[in-house]
Amino acid sequence: MRTVIVILFLAIAISLQAQPQFNITELAPMPIPIANNAVVAAEVQGVEYVYSFGGIRTGLTYAQLTLNAYRYHVATDTWDTLPPLPDTLGKIASGASYVNGKIYIIGGYHVFPNGNEISSNRVHIFDPATNTYLPDGAPIPVPIDDQVQTVWRDSLIYVVAGWSDVAHVTNVQIYNPTTNTWSIGSPIPNTQDYKAFGASGVMIDDTIFYMGGARTGLNFPVTPELRKGIVNPNDPTQITWSYSIKYNTAGYRMGAAIAGDWAVWVGGAGNTYNFNAAAYDGSGLVNPENRIILYNPALDSLLIYTDSLPTAFMDLRGTGQLDSKRFITCGGLLENAVVSNRTFLFEDITPTSINEPTNYLDILLYPNPTQGKVSIEAPMDAQVAVTDMMGKVIMPTFHLQPSVATSIELPSSLPQGMYWICVETATNKKVVKLLLLR
Repeated sequence: MRTVIVILFLAIAISLQAQPQFNITELAPMPIPIANNAVVAAEVQGVEYVYSFGGIRTGLTYAQLTLNAYRYHVATDTWDTLPPLPDTLGKIASGASYVNGKIYIIGGYHVFPNGNEISSNRVHIFDPATNTYLPDGAPIPVPIDDQVQTVWRDSLIYVVAGWSDVAHVTNVQIYNPTTNTWSIGSPIPNTQDYKAFGASGVMIDDTIFYMGGARTGLNFPVTPELRKGIVNPNDPTQITWSYSIKYNTAGYRMGAAIAGDWAVWVGGAGNTYNFNAAAYDGSGLVNPENRIILYNPALDSLLIYTDSLPTAFMDLRGTGQLDSKRFITCGGLLENAVVSNRTFLFEDITPTSINEPTNYLDILLYPNPTQGKVSIEAPMDAQVAVTDMMGKVIMPTFHLQPSVATSIELPSSLPQGMYWICVETATNKKVVKLLLLR
């Protein structure tokens, strides 16, 4: 069952870097609808699989928490059922990582009939070569759920932030599968800008990037921060943390992946919610966002594509990263708290190289900031588009003659803020931020 949806994004080109473009293919559905399941990819003797562990089934009550596990065979587009997680109660909000031939399912939480919740300290180890569980690994020192979980150099698993029993934590807990030991990394700063549960992230080279989640405060507000943790390769416990706020990126339980040189977040929710999809702020059921967020670390540039998914989904606890150009999502929650069994393959079809022009495009843009009127000059024929920060064109495209200044007046209806001036010649492109002051 493969339905291909081609998404060729026409947002702003940032500098000379090609922006990701995706084919999104709907694959065979999971055996049952399931959400909040730990998802990871693994390769067994050259064969690609995606795995799902635990989660919550249709009904979204404590009784629907499960230990079920499933495996998707990429080549044959089929799912099969695996032995359940070796735990005593169903659990959600675990993280799963693949390191050196084994899968490690860490943390999560259980829900009891009286509504009590308890975070798990267990580390289940699954051998995909034999489809069996090995004895548990050393328990995580601080029980954890809804954490950011990512892998450094196919050797160490970083468990960052999350929730432990009754509170947010600042812990960075590092598991070494080779020695079956835990070490303590530089904690995230003890502020609401970093502390979050339900955030998600990736490791690119030696840097952790994590976004979104539920921060501290009344009703656990959703957070827009993008946090960055640079790992010291000479001492992987030493991490330098920083953050920035990215407009319109607030998200909860998004799926995180990599597409080429970009970090990617798909789906998620714009409000925080409990395991039953009810908003913490009492506003009712939370619905998912239909969007893809892409971040280029080299340029510190961000793109957001709305209405870009085949369907809106949220409640993801990982993606199956097959390689640097392909990842799979499975399960989650759809609109109106519908538990999903849908599976999607995302393929980055961005050109692997881009020809740089021999002459750098040197444009003049003044005044900047401006109160509405601005002059633009380029050394060659060029087309100019003015867009908002989301890439929406806000006035007609116009032509520049070589080395002739052209003045424009921004629409008076535009609010104060930042805009893009996008200049494109036959051989080059350049994008400049313009600050409009009113």
